[in-house]
Amino acid sequence: MGERIKVRGGWLSFLAVGEETGGAYGLIETANDPSTGVPLHVHEREDETWFVLEGEFTFEVGGETFRAGPGDYVFGPRRVPHSYANRTQAVARALIMVTPAGFEGFWRESATLHGDAAAHQALGEKYGVRQLVQGPQHKP
Repeated sequence: MGERIKVRGGWLSFLAVGEETGGAYGLIETANDPSTGVPLHVHEREDETWFVLEGEFTFEVGGETFRAGPGDYVFGPRRVPHSYANRTQAVARALIMVTPAGFEGFWRESATLHGDAAAHQALGEKYGVRQLVQGPQHKP
């Protein structure tokens, strides 16, 4: 397994990054702690795909909210608002594929911001992603 970083709500493990895939995709494993998630946001540059390995996530993609468990696949196309949350009392794990690669840099840099909202917004602008719901945690 590659690089592993602590992020708000859990861990990310970089399994394949752009440097290894010729920029085609990044493959990341996420392990989300109970009652955590990612706020509603939109990517301008990349598609995001999740394959749930363990536990259950609640997703919102393009205004539709649904649950996904082990073996389920969820696609979040670029320019379509999406979010996900682990609303259970156990760790939930998923593989995330981002195409094309490059968004790995956002995750690496955001792990160092420690709640600095202005810096996080600037980082989002750098990577072509914007948060659509303000606050510490959006739970679809």
